[in-house]
Amino acid sequence: MHTSLLHTENTQIVARLTMGCNSSKPAEMISSEESVQDFLSQNVFFKSLTTTQLSNAAEKFSVKKFKSSDRIISQGAPADALYCVASGAVDFVAEGEDGTVRKIRTMGRNEFFGEFGLIHNTPRTVSVDALTDVVLLFITKDQYAKSSNEQCLKNLQRWVNATASSIIASGLKEIHFLSNIGDKQLALIGRLFKCEVIPAGTVIAKENDVGDRFYILSRGLLVVTTTDELGLYVELTRLRPGATFGELSLLKAQPRNATVTTLEESVLFSLGREEFGYFIKALPKLGEQIQRSVNERATVSLIAEKIPVFKNMSKRKQHLLAEVCTMHRYPKDETILRQGGTDPRKFFIISRGTVDVFVGDDKVRTMGPGSYFGEVGIVSESPHSATVRVSKDDDAYMLECTQQDFKSLFIGEPTVLAEISLRVLGTRSTLEDVLRHHLGREYFSRYIEKEFAKENVDFWAAVERLESIARRRVRKSVLGALSVEAEAISTKKKQMLKSQADDIFKEFISKDSPTPVNLSSGIVETITSKMDKGQYDFKMFSEAKQEIFLLMSKDNFSRFQDSDDFVELMKSIGVYEQR
Repeated sequence: MHTSLLHTENTQIVARLTMGCNSSKPAEMISSEESVQDFLSQNVFFKSLTTTQLSNAAEKFSVKKFKSSDRIISQGAPADALYCVASGAVDFVAEGEDGTVRKIRTMGRNEFFGEFGLIHNTPRTVSVDALTDVVLLFITKDQYAKSSNEQCLKNLQRWVNATASSIIASGLKEIHFLSNIGDKQLALIGRLFKCEVIPAGTVIAKENDVGDRFYILSRGLLVVTTTDELGLYVELTRLRPGATFGELSLLKAQPRNATVTTLEESVLFSLGREEFGYFIKALPKLGEQIQRSVNERATVSLIAEKIPVFKNMSKRKQHLLAEVCTMHRYPKDETILRQGGTDPRKFFIISRGTVDVFVGDDKVRTMGPGSYFGEVGIVSESPHSATVRVSKDDDAYMLECTQQDFKSLFIGEPTVLAEISLRVLGTRSTLEDVLRHHLGREYFSRYIEKEFAKENVDFWAAVERLESIARRRVRKSVLGALSVEAEAISTKKKQMLKSQADDIFKEFISKDSPTPVNLSSGIVETITSKMDKGQYDFKMFSEAKQEIFLLMSKDNFSRFQDSDDFVELMKSIGVYEQR
């Protein structure tokens, strides 16, 4: 802040005498004719102080002198002090990653800088160079913190806090969901936020830890990860400016459900638990929106854990499902889908209430919480095969997913595609559809056990699990951010490969196996040779798996399709052709 105040010789003399009497350290001089106390007595933040208070303020500051062109502060350096230009001028320059240098502004006598880093402990965002010979006053961060309750710095501290809040408010204004908030309101809530500049490769939130902060990403790139049932890392999503996280832990008092790590230096605004409470009270409509979003995500996560077809999806897809679903209420007796119609093209999961399904005028089914519908029309682009209407008893609440989000989530997800195929194709479905569906494999195993061939299903499933390990990949940049060596993950996968391959060979292929599968001698010899030589790879059983699959298709599957077990499977899944 710039002030231009003239001083008188009498003021200087009184100030020097007073400082000499009361100071515990020698009076520091800005020049041969001006002391620190002289200078402060002219500054807008200190000129109203009593002589004693002015002396106390002067003791907090020290003096630094620089020659023209000297580097005073380097961009990225820790913020260690608040500075004021006592004489001369300084330039602020921003240095780009490509080496370019851009002049931001020039400051002169009586202007302060460094206030934001002082409050928020952020690295310096620009460099400061001496434009001329310069004398600076500075107060260290520690000294400033120790003096927080002293009257002599109150005016300066008010300005520092207001300026820091204003800078945060400007940053918050750039966030999409806050862009419509008025400047006065933003300035008020800006005081609640802490700004953090976090280096690349820093874990901000750790899975299963107790969450105590809400974050808004202002600049940078974050990655959200978890670990799967095998202990391997899974990248769930990446967060870009405007993204928020941490609200679920604060509102639901739950541990963090994922780890959030910086992929590059990032700027975040954050609120502690108490400040977050003030924040959503100050902006009630936004608070309701955040609360609704948290409730929807929590509901989807809960449902995904209860519905097998979603439970068997990858963790990444489960996470994304929670992100894209929104909750809607439908009044009792309202029609959601109409037979023969094409709108809406949405995927629905029943959260609360029930719906009745009609083909023509006949009610063929009632569905309750956890049931879902709409997926066939999305995939096949065909008209709706039935009318779905909310039951007359009560309203129904639906989690909805758009056609675009559904396709991006589920196309390529084997378990979900198997469910859709079984529902649509019914008796025309394939063995692969049956094996990849949790209920299909259960019913087929039950049937094939009667034909004394259950080991074939067990072998196919064991090899499928082994091969899935190779498909679980995470980018090296993410592992690097997590401080995990890619080689360590590779070693872990190799150990899993050897362990599971040994078990498969021992159980189904070796001479002494308790449940041998019927494989051709050539395939057995090839696998045995690899085992003897320790030549393990994730595809070493693939040919055998295909041979067993063809055997089941030829010998068992057609009979299964004519069995009562298959009829029961179709009823359990709710095949559309039977309605």
